Amino acid sequence: SDPAFDFATRPNIKIQDGCDFFCSFCIIPYTRGRERSRQMEDILLEVSIWVARGHREIVLTGVNLGEYRSDSLENGAATRERDLSDLIEGLEALDGLHRIRISSIEPTTVSTRLLDQMARSRKLCPYLHLPLQSGSDKVLAAMGRKYTRQEYRAFVEEAVEKIPNLGLGTDVMVGFPGEGEEEFQETVSLVASLPFSYLHVFPFSRRKGTRVVKMDLPAVHSSIVKKRSKMLCDLSKKRREDFYQAAAGRTVEVLFETRNDQGLFCGLTPNYIRVGVASDQDLSGQLRPVRILEAAGGLARGIVVGEGRGG
Repeated sequence: SDPAFDFATRPNIKIQDGCDFFCSFCIIPYTRGRERSRQMEDILLEVSIWVARGHREIVLTGVNLGEYRSDSLENGAATRERDLSDLIEGLEALDGLHRIRISSIEPTTVSTRLLDQMARSRKLCPYLHLPLQSGSDKVLAAMGRKYTRQEYRAFVEEAVEKIPNLGLGTDVMVGFPGEGEEEFQETVSLVASLPFSYLHVFPFSRRKGTRVVKMDLPAVHSSIVKKRSKMLCDLSKKRREDFYQAAAGRTVEVLFETRNDQGLFCGLTPNYIRVGVASDQDLSGQLRPVRILEAAGGLARGIVVGEGRGG
């Protein structure tokens, strides 16, 4: 899970476990089992307890979050199945909860309704982490991913068109067996053409029991994997800087966490910009409007504007 989600400020609420997607590189369906979800009422109760303890933001997590389903129990009989959007509506009604953030979600499971909610909601953060893995159709097919390069592009374009100031992250896997120079360049060109604010880059690792082990595909040499990873990591760094820089001059809402080692109070905006301000006050757990002045070293520097919805 992402270290930026400081548990003290934003508890992770696990709403779903297991996965039925069976990507060829992944062991999760075998180790964590089939998809199953928690009852919606159970989640609402847990979140209301966190809110009563003073937490303003929660993060919804799951192995395959977009496949969340919960029966609706009326008079003891299951009536209608409820999905992630229904759960978010239920959470939006909780007083004292200011932010709902969703963690990594499979692109094929993001509904138009979820994008519409993200565009208009005052509580659901405009933030999507949509794992891509590869920009090559050949590699995507070998991975057992459920979309093509063009379909992935369409998911992202719809999201960006609907949601102002969307924070957009992705996962890219480097060195999947059979990834030649041409396939890697397809990944680079797709990533470069889409408005990501950061990438998580990780090398392919062989897991016993996964389908890819039985596939007759050439391994990619570790020195090539290193070189390709560095290229993508550099691109990610530049993307984050550009995204932060574009926010300069804007006033944004920051949920503060803790002081960093330079003595700045840090927190996140809804669209996942890490902001630091110099302050004598203890701002932890407070939501404050901040004017962003500049971006440097993976942080947007700003000043607190007037008095916000403090705690």
